[in-house]
Amino acid sequence: MNVKKETIYQNLRDEIMDLVKRQDTYSLAAYTLTISIWAFALEAKNAWVSLLPLFLLIPLSLRVADFRYSVVFLSAFMGVFFEEKSNDGWEYVRESYYSIQEKIIKNKLDLKNYDINSNDVYFKRKNRVLSLLSKLTFTMLSIISIAIFWSLNEFNINVTDSHVLNWVILVVQILIVVLQIYIAIKYRDMTNLKHKLINDWSVVYKELYGISIENKEINQNEKR
Repeated sequence: MNVKKETIYQNLRDEIMDLVKRQDTYSLAAYTLTISIWAFALEAKNAWVSLLPLFLLIPLSLRVADFRYSVVFLSAFMGVFFEEKSNDGWEYVRESYYSIQEKIIKNKLDLKNYDINSNDVYFKRKNRVLSLLSKLTFTMLSIISIAIFWSLNEFNINVTDSHVLNWVILVVQILIVVLQIYIAIKYRDMTNLKHKLINDWSVVYKELYGISIENKEINQNEKR
């Protein structure tokens, strides 16, 4: 099968775009379903209904995390197999951006050498707190669902004379929130994961072609 490199590259880009759209669709579905359940629970004053989002958000967040991983997985593959280390290669330029950013943050690069006004701030990191909170949206939805549950029960469950049920419910809620936090933190920063995947794909490239990515680039430059 003779398929042009450009065709495969474009197909993979289209697949990445589809994964991003599906991620957004799942996130929007999570928000819509959760808010609808809250409204019904508050109107019916049924605390147990307010817990339904907890069991919806876990599979949805896992699915979104899988989409995020797939995007990075494919982009790392494209960076190794389809893009050359040149100023025209998105993956190469992107990796260079983070490499230069890291040097500046660690004061290993003097911006004065580039005739840049050193009084300005360059390559500033995203706010870590806001970055983390943006990934904790499903967790916050779960916490709000739990708050609605306990508020509707006036922070007390009188289903049984024993307090065992209260503790079981509380432990399950805590476990779900902890799992949500773990998923959010695990897939918060995909840059580090991408570095690892690029290294993995580089090993695969060498196994398939018997030459490292670095040597491939050197050979290509010599031919030019």
